[in-house]
Amino acid sequence: MPELRLIFEALRIVGVDPTPLRTADTAHTVAIGQQVTSEHGIAGLSLAAAAVDDEIRVRLTALEGARIVQPVHLCMGLFEPTGTQKVRMDIRLKAGSSASFLAHCLFTRPASASHSMQADITIAAADDTRAEVIGITEGNAPGARGHVDRMEIVHDRAQVSANPLVRVSHPQAKVTHEAAIGSVDHQQLETLMTRGLTPDAAVDLIVRGLLRQS
Repeated sequence: MPELRLIFEALRIVGVDPTPLRTADTAHTVAIGQQVTSEHGIAGLSLAAAAVDDEIRVRLTALEGARIVQPVHLCMGLFEPTGTQKVRMDIRLKAGSSASFLAHCLFTRPASASHSMQADITIAAADDTRAEVIGITEGNAPGARGHVDRMEIVHDRAQVSANPLVRVSHPQAKVTHEAAIGSVDHQQLETLMTRGLTPDAAVDLIVRGLLRQS
């Protein structure tokens, strides 16, 4: 896979083994700059990635009852001195499914380059729903700037933990974070349902409103 060479090299620099990107039982999407350069799906997972307008759009769905054993690798990179990469991810886990995702955003030669990513993660509501979101942002070069801003929305008795980590190894780099966990207001939910919305549609509308306020 010659199109993966740059990603392989960048992963090795940060101490990550790139071998899973070569295996048949591991799903992945690789985007370099504004182009999707490699994509591999597996049974139980619906995966689609494409360059649309000025951004990379990735849609992933773990199908109902699917157990995705190997982590899904989402590797994004920008390897030119200048440029912009925008990524929007929509990740959904249907009822009874389980999956883990590893997203790497890598930049090895930036002089004046920027990357931004928005990830919306929706997990089918159930009493035993569990989610852990770990975000690591690193600044290892002069002038590096990074910020991670996240909000997790909890419905019913689902449990979510958010763990943002920042690492800086150069005195002229700056990395910050902000994390919050919120919940769906049951009175709002009931009001929307009395107006004809399904429970899923009502929760989706409330979440969209919370995200606009954040």
